[in-house]
Formats: sequence, C-alpha cells, structure tokens
Amino acid sequence: MNNSYRISVVETHPQQNEHTQEVMLFDTTLHDSLTELLPKVSAGLGLSAEKSQAFLLGLKLLGEVIMTERSHPTMRELAPHFRAMMQVVKPKRPMR
Repeated sequence: MNNSYRISVVETHPQQNEHTQEVMLFDTTLHDSLTELLPKVSAGLGLSAEKSQAFLLGLKLLGEVIMTERSHPTMRELAPHFRAMMQVVKPKRPMR
C-alpha cells in the first residue's frame, strides 16, 4: 500500500534582506506509513523527537528513490550501502 505525502521545506532564518519562503514543495509516495514508523524509530534509536523525524524522513525518501530509480548508475552503486545501513537500523526480528 502506498502512502502519499506532501513535503514542504521552509527556511526559518533567511539571510539578510530575504523573506521567509518555501524552499521546496513536492509530493511523494512511500510504501510505509511515517506515522506508524516514527514511534518505532524513536524508541529504537533513542534520539530526540525532532532528530527521529529528520532521520526517518531522510531515510525513507532516500530509500524510495534508490528503489524506484534502481537502474540509474548512482542508485545502483548506493543500493548495497543502503541495504547495509538498513540492517543496522532495523531491529532484528526474533525467529518463529
């Protein structure tokens, strides 16, 4: 099941003589629900709520691009490193 999101990035402290404005706005789909994953990530990593959100969003966005663009040379090169990182991040599931 795909979950749809609209990501908005707003610069909160613009440079002198610049107005606060949206820097990025884009729609994306992720195969996981961020709201369901966030408590697990927060508990598993022991980071602050803000850092857990940033980590989860960055990880999920990167993972989706690597998966959907897997034939791209850069994504092909990143894929094994991403898989290794996911093995560290994801909790080990007990054998049944």
